[in-house]
Amino acid sequence: SGQSNMELPMAHALTRNRTYAALDERSQYTNIRTFARYKHVQVPDGQEIYVLPPQQPASWDKRTGLPNAYNGWTRPNSSSVDSFSAACWFFAQELTDIALTANKTAPIIGIIQSAWGGTKIEDWVVNSSIPGCKNASGGVIFRKPGYGSINNGMIAPFVNYTIFGVLWYQGENNVGDCLPSPTHEKGVGDAGLASCGNSLDATGYACLQRTLVTTWRKQWSATPNTTSPMFPLGIVSLAAGTSEGNSQNMPNFRLAQTASFGFLPGPTGSGMESTFIAQGYDAGDPGFRQPKPFILSEVDSPFQENYDAPYPGRVGYSAGGYQSFTKQFMGGLHPRPKQTIGRRLALAAQAVAYGDTSVPFTGPVLKGCTVYPENTQCVYGQPCKKNAWQSRQRQITINFDEALLRDDAVKVWPTAPDTEGLTITALYSCLNATCLEVCGANQTCVWGCAHLKTPPCTGFAGIPIPNNGANGVAPHMHYLTGRSVSPLEVQFNGALWMPASLSYGAQPRTAVDGNGTRMPGWSSVITTVPTGLPLGCSIGCPPPERIHPDQYCVNCTHTLKITGVRYAWSESPCCGGNLGTSMIIPCPVNSCPISTYNSTLPAVPFSATIVMSNDTDAGVGTCACAPPQVC
Repeated sequence: SGQSNMELPMAHALTRNRTYAALDERSQYTNIRTFARYKHVQVPDGQEIYVLPPQQPASWDKRTGLPNAYNGWTRPNSSSVDSFSAACWFFAQELTDIALTANKTAPIIGIIQSAWGGTKIEDWVVNSSIPGCKNASGGVIFRKPGYGSINNGMIAPFVNYTIFGVLWYQGENNVGDCLPSPTHEKGVGDAGLASCGNSLDATGYACLQRTLVTTWRKQWSATPNTTSPMFPLGIVSLAAGTSEGNSQNMPNFRLAQTASFGFLPGPTGSGMESTFIAQGYDAGDPGFRQPKPFILSEVDSPFQENYDAPYPGRVGYSAGGYQSFTKQFMGGLHPRPKQTIGRRLALAAQAVAYGDTSVPFTGPVLKGCTVYPENTQCVYGQPCKKNAWQSRQRQITINFDEALLRDDAVKVWPTAPDTEGLTITALYSCLNATCLEVCGANQTCVWGCAHLKTPPCTGFAGIPIPNNGANGVAPHMHYLTGRSVSPLEVQFNGALWMPASLSYGAQPRTAVDGNGTRMPGWSSVITTVPTGLPLGCSIGCPPPERIHPDQYCVNCTHTLKITGVRYAWSESPCCGGNLGTSMIIPCPVNSCPISTYNSTLPAVPFSATIVMSNDTDAGVGTCACAPPQVC
């Protein structure tokens, strides 16, 4: 259930023809049955009908002789699946493949599609439960006409079924409900981690998400010994390019999709037990073509030739009748890599819903971090030592949950040092240390310093873009390519987010040797960031002041205080840019640098503050996560 990305049919999925060939030519997936509730129905409170009306005959395409839609339980073939939810189908397909790969009998799976594009979560929850949540600012959410009506029309008819679980993919139409940026500048900045709500405070989408889970479980389990009162429920976090113009809210909204826990399932007593999540932030649409400016293309997309074998295309997809590519629906708003989403949902369900402890079901999850004293280097498996770096630096080691990795390990996918490392050098060279020194602890002032350039910055390709940027831009960009410099960022002086290298000066390595043995550091990532910037003269420099040709004082620096660390904390953190740049350079799925080694599942996004033991060069820092998160 959910809105349009759950409703999106297989006709718009990149790998659909592989499935069609498996169904029609090899008679695979005969263990799956589909049921589609294609009709959109709203019912006022008090008029719920807890039975399905008689099914209408399927409509038929007079030109092709094929059904446009199938109603009721259907044995799948390429024609019936073509109009069915792609995310839902691929979930069942991947569950089947997991069983067959393990030499087990494929489970009998029935999947029901009941989704409606353009809807909000308030439409889907029981109307009487809405007053239990406040809006993101803490005010009352008033019950409006229509709230709960889709629950009455699209969910109530199925509550007499005994079901095993639910999948939920929704939120695009709620991203704009988060608190506005304090700068009130569209697309720039955000209002903090709780800007889209927090389940602890019963606010915003975070509260509504938990309310949907708890009320649906209550509805389906009203009769004892039918549906489990704790049935599993899987959630898809929103993909890049689907924020409906509210990209500054997207990272905090993804947090709210977990009811503020950051990772699912939630702890006992949270209301989010037995839930699971499939990450979507790195599964946006790879690219799209626009025939004219500002007109979304409904024709061929140029990057998917290999996905569509053996079929050349299906009738009616374009003006030419046939095409060899996968048609988009409303551009990048409906990403086509739905098999990736289905696979991640299936892996999580296999572990959480079916109790399979052998399956890795999540990417790396933050456990904690350590910020070491200045110029101290700690290499995996070796004692820490003082390092004679030419500039002031600190090493940060980020540790991920070993138990959740199961038999897997953390993988850092290296990027090209000439683009990442040199651009990061340019970005830090662009920071105006004199401005920062004058600001002191004034965070608004510190944030404003990011707009200034310094003489060493002249001619470099990268410039800082504060916070989350506009149009889905990653926080820091290499303007020549439009690509994100690094999705790992460190906050300085309480306000300024800067990229931290994941290859240049970090320590990318293989966490597993050639024999499959995990190496020291298999659950960690190391990065090193500068903590001293050249400072302008007459701002506290001891005499004699020597002027460097680039107009800063030698041996006089502003100390950058590390106050936070975050990863994948933007709408499109790993390919970046105005999402229109994907018309030129495709953004493949799974392009983020931190993942699991074998299962290639992306790291779970995180944002944590850094608590230092003291403010001296010898101080040690640790991560602290906002409740109810734990790290």
